[in-house]
Amino acid sequence: MRQAGVVQVEVVVDETGKVISARALSGPSTLRQVAVDAAYRARFSPTKLSGQPVKVTGQVNYNFTLP
Repeated sequence: MRQAGVVQVEVVVDETGKVISARALSGPSTLRQVAVDAAYRARFSPTKLSGQPVKVTGQVNYNFTLP
């Protein structure tokens, strides 16, 4: 199946930069699970507040294109 589109994924990133929660907010239904799986594999730099690492919530867009 050849599908293209953008999937918006909400992620929660812990104090070490690891994604601990991910859920697709929008995008083609056939691509949502693939985007969530990719989000769980992503790693981020820890976010710091007053010098201390904190848990954060954000959104990541995964753009799927056809070659």
